[in-house]
Amino acid sequence: MDYTDLHDKMQFHRFQSEIQQYNNNRFYNKSTTILSEAIKCFGDHPGLHYLLALTYYYCKEYLKATECLKTAIYYDENNNKYLGLIGCCFFQINDFESAYNYSKKAYELDHYNLDAIITLGKIELYRNNYDEALQYAALAVGIDDKNFKATRLLSKCYIAKGEDEIVTLEILRKARRLGNDDDLDFDIIKFLYINGNYFECLKECKRSIIENTDSYIAQKATMYVSKIYEKVMLSKARMNQELELRQDKENSDNLNLNEEFKINENKIKSSIDNIMDLGLKNEDLVSSSEDKMEKVKEEYSKKNEDISNKQIVNQNNFTHKERSKENGDRNSASLEEALDKLEALIGLNNVKTEIKRIVQLIKYENNRANVLGIEKNISQSYHFLFLGNPGTGKTTVARLITDIFYYLGILEKGQLVEVDRSSIVGRFIGETAKLTKKAIDNAMGGILFIDEAYSLAKGGEGSNDYGAEAIEVLIKEMEDKRDKFTVILAGYTKEMRNLMKLNPGLKSRINLEIEFEDYKDHELVEIAKSMANENYYQLNKDGERAFLEKIKIEKVDENFANARVARNILESAIREKAYRIGDSEVTKEELLTLSSEDFGVNLEFNARDKMKELQEELDSLVGLSEVKNIVKGIINTLELQHRKKELGIESEDISLNMIFTGNPGTGKTTVARILGKILKTIGVLKKGHMIEVTRADLVGEYVGQTAPKTLNKIKEAYGGILFIDEAYSLNGSGGNDFGKEAIATLIKEMEDNRDKLVVIMAGYTKEMKDLVNLNPGMESRIKLVVEFSDYDAGELMEIFEGLCIRESYVLTEEAKQELTSEFEIQYNNKDKNFGNGRLVRKYFEKIKMKQAGRIIKDDIRDKEELLKIIIDDIKE
Repeated sequence: MDYTDLHDKMQFHRFQSEIQQYNNNRFYNKSTTILSEAIKCFGDHPGLHYLLALTYYYCKEYLKATECLKTAIYYDENNNKYLGLIGCCFFQINDFESAYNYSKKAYELDHYNLDAIITLGKIELYRNNYDEALQYAALAVGIDDKNFKATRLLSKCYIAKGEDEIVTLEILRKARRLGNDDDLDFDIIKFLYINGNYFECLKECKRSIIENTDSYIAQKATMYVSKIYEKVMLSKARMNQELELRQDKENSDNLNLNEEFKINENKIKSSIDNIMDLGLKNEDLVSSSEDKMEKVKEEYSKKNEDISNKQIVNQNNFTHKERSKENGDRNSASLEEALDKLEALIGLNNVKTEIKRIVQLIKYENNRANVLGIEKNISQSYHFLFLGNPGTGKTTVARLITDIFYYLGILEKGQLVEVDRSSIVGRFIGETAKLTKKAIDNAMGGILFIDEAYSLAKGGEGSNDYGAEAIEVLIKEMEDKRDKFTVILAGYTKEMRNLMKLNPGLKSRINLEIEFEDYKDHELVEIAKSMANENYYQLNKDGERAFLEKIKIEKVDENFANARVARNILESAIREKAYRIGDSEVTKEELLTLSSEDFGVNLEFNARDKMKELQEELDSLVGLSEVKNIVKGIINTLELQHRKKELGIESEDISLNMIFTGNPGTGKTTVARILGKILKTIGVLKKGHMIEVTRADLVGEYVGQTAPKTLNKIKEAYGGILFIDEAYSLNGSGGNDFGKEAIATLIKEMEDNRDKLVVIMAGYTKEMKDLVNLNPGMESRIKLVVEFSDYDAGELMEIFEGLCIRESYVLTEEAKQELTSEFEIQYNNKDKNFGNGRLVRKYFEKIKMKQAGRIIKDDIRDKEELLKIIIDDIKE
């Protein structure tokens, strides 16, 4: 169909329907060809750019879609539909900051914009803000309960929050009725397994293996087939024990019980055999699965044989603890196994040391009581504070402590009950006490693990927040039943310390504290390799380096989520590999290996190619030849460092903290902003933004205010540059000046977090030199001093002409000569307060006003004369 004017609403509507039809049939090439031709004729039509972006989005060409949407937004900046889709695109390319900003704006314009709501929910989920993510998911489903993305987001929130497994499974099944994604089948398999619905789980595994041959989904499904077989054989072993223990029962009951078990066992084994007999294309997958199955069979046959050969005592001699173990679902079979599992965890050296000390203490007390024949202190309490960032293994360690305490006789049942604020804090008076008491009752004989416990006191001291009621109930039960259960309070270090300060009663009942430090780089690599191995992947050398590059960027965040971030990066790489390869024919090695390409990292030093525009921006500045040379020198040094690393040569990271000295108006702030963008482009800084501060932003008015104030500004600058103007003013003359406290805080952060930000201190040359001389710690941390020389008369004139060009003014030759003479006088008589560029702007504004007065007075209306600056406009 020919369209003469796509600005006509009716014609555009018909055109849009035609494009949508092509897209529905996946004729994306045809859509892009038609749209590209239409844009040539109607380039300012935002709707065409949006349709092209939508087509690219369907093709998963998110970068191209983003560029099209930027153009659409340029022509229609408040169209919430465009803003919502570009938010989706930025999320897909892992630019979460841009995704959030665009989606938030779209949501503010239209509270029913599903794209925006779902993206905001995904971002909160990525940030581990599960409650906020769930609110967005519920809102999206409320708007359209037939929308796959909304329902899938809800299912992911349920999984993250650890909601009821049956409810989660229902949501997952609903999501699949509406659509599908890469991981939905696997989530369904996982929750069928968790719910113990093994027969249905096997059916799902079979379907996934048939439909996803050669993919990691099929490999995961095969892994669950093996797990189910293990469960069946373990159940058989336990059943043999039960049959032998029921000697006082009639033989017929035993036979019926045995028969019933055999029917279920045979039903499941039949399904497993059926799956293993499938004629799959990937013979390696089948053979490896069969090998694994045979190993499992051998192992469990041996265990069965051992159990059968043992002389099992009758029920009267069966201890309470043994019965409890059989009825419970232990993570470890013995104390030794639990301690071995603890030792096998990557990193966490101080955590392991602390727990071993506690174990030794308990063993000592038990041994002392036995040797001396005295009664052991049965009222001893063991309540913990777990401090640290997310993803440092706090929950994993809590599970192992549950086993350790169970086998040491500290806990009677040894179950772990995990809760957070939403589980124990109610919405009205009286509800909180009931919910908290219920959680404590469930944890009796085991451990109550309260994650993000600081949120119980988020209202602060004297607040009416119901969280305070939960704390009161908890404190009382921790005292009254201190030997009946263990409490572990977990959360961020700073927030948890504040919680303890606000609640002396709580602090007095916590007698054990463990700090979970962030994982080191090499530990995160090991964690990633372990996670990859679970999914039948391995990282090659370039893949490891690329993973490290990605993780270093993420570590800028104050609340870095450690292993969770490692998992997110790894899963993103697996998705990228899947998008890139699709169903193309590739080698087995390619299917098993994650490389730098999958992580989206170019390990080559390509900063020069990337920052051509920034280099031009720097070169366009008037004068500053020495400054420009130093910036180029920084780039050269970073490239040399990169080459050394490639050759395996050890090299210490260079400090990029700087001092900018010189008079006002010499371009210090401008250069700092450009430098931030350059360092982001190179990959040194995550964000490249600049936080400008002065003494007033860092120094408090009373004791104890300065350090937190300075620290907050430093954290605000993480990933970018902290620019301190007139930094010498921090070095106050008085003995009690709080500026010294700001300097001390700054020096510590420059050392502890030198990889998270760059500090640039600016001011007059002499005063900055005095500041450094008086603070040796600062001198050792700042290696680069950049002198910004005053602009001479010619450079001042060049700056003025640049301002004229920007506003389309034209200087007559006489005016130029007059102004140059004026600048020469100013330069020859300059002092330390010489204004440089600021002086030029002052002249420019003054001359504009004088020229305006002349134009109005003479009633000039000619365009050329309106923009002309003559000598009369210059003279006083």
